[in-house]
Amino acid sequence: MKPPVALIGPKNTRFSNIRIVDETGSTNSDLLNAEENGSGARVLIAKHQSAGRGRSERTWQDIPGNSLLISVADQYLQDKVHLLPMVAGLTILNMFERLCEYQFDLKWPNDVLYQRRKIAGILVEAKTRADKTQAVIGCGINLKGKPSPELMETATTFSQVCDLELSVVQAANYFLIELESQLQQLQNRSETDLVDSYRSRCSTIGAEVQVDTSSGVVSGIAQDIGLKGQLLVKTSSGSTIEVFSGDAHLRNKS
Repeated sequence: MKPPVALIGPKNTRFSNIRIVDETGSTNSDLLNAEENGSGARVLIAKHQSAGRGRSERTWQDIPGNSLLISVADQYLQDKVHLLPMVAGLTILNMFERLCEYQFDLKWPNDVLYQRRKIAGILVEAKTRADKTQAVIGCGINLKGKPSPELMETATTFSQVCDLELSVVQAANYFLIELESQLQQLQNRSETDLVDSYRSRCSTIGAEVQVDTSSGVVSGIAQDIGLKGQLLVKTSSGSTIEVFSGDAHLRNKS
């Protein structure tokens, strides 16, 4: 296997420690398990993952070179873990909309959609070692080609939507530029501003949902996103349940 290649990060960003590999198991796992070398952000990009993961340990399948598979670790992120799925979602959405004229949506808690079809997924993970928490933002973005036949109704790619092909390196640069912007906004504005931005683009709000959680299924109308990133679901009994983690299945939009 070829050794990692170091990339020069986008100007005026914190991302200078960037490595790209042809293949790895999981970019998130690699960053979480690696010993930290110096301070600052670390970025790992793979052209293919043999053990890519999504939420609830689902597998992430990709065709080599057709997706941006990127993970970012930064010491600054450790106190903002609950906000990072929203940061990553807005990063991808804004990146897409700067490159083409179409509008995309955010699906709580970790997907970017185009017309209800998934175009990108997010997995934020954290690991505590020696009383220090390391948080990693992992993203898988479908750049080009076509989804496999069994996913044609539920997934799409950036090139299909926008008729524009990006290389992995081009997409990584656009992503990191936008991520820098989002992180600076998070530092300079209130967390409420971030949540408001996410709410305004989240297609889950107002939809009938079924949310699979570790403690059971929550069904009802998704009413709002809370300040800690939780989904507020009003059930048929009239009670409102806060869901902090789970997989949401959309029924319809009221």
